[in-house]
Amino acid sequence: MSGGEHEGQVAAQCLEDSLASLRAAGGADLLPYNGLSIFLDVERGTPVTSSYLGALTNKLQNDGILQGASTFGVYINARDVSSLQPVIDTVIDNHGRISSVWIAQYLKGPSCVPTPYAGGNTAPPAGLMNVATELWQYAADCHAHGSPYESFGFDLSDNRVLVRRADRFR
Repeated sequence: MSGGEHEGQVAAQCLEDSLASLRAAGGADLLPYNGLSIFLDVERGTPVTSSYLGALTNKLQNDGILQGASTFGVYINARDVSSLQPVIDTVIDNHGRISSVWIAQYLKGPSCVPTPYAGGNTAPPAGLMNVATELWQYAADCHAHGSPYESFGFDLSDNRVLVRRADRFR
């Protein structure tokens, strides 16, 4: 993901080839009829360039994978928001089809507390991205035996609609 345009195109082609193989093997009925939801899972600390991400999304768009109701999102760690926000915004500003960003935060220790983006303040710590954002947090202590939250799968999930609706898609 730290490569350039060529690497992004190769990654898109890999996904396209996998989808074609699935269809050829009779698995087309396993794919949703109303569009795919594709997420790029960026592990914590992984560098991503705008040329890679832009080439990936543009090839998927141009080749018909991201058409109709199909969506493309990016899953990132909350600690990487400040480094990846400009990358994602650059791709969107250049008409890359990114529908959402899912920001996840995993807390350790005594951390069953409101998050920085709890309540009315639904902006990620680094500011506002020009895309719909899902803010998610998991704190192990909130799920300890005897906690009122022990049966919850997560302790915060909040949606924030995109800030401005520029011409995001071609």
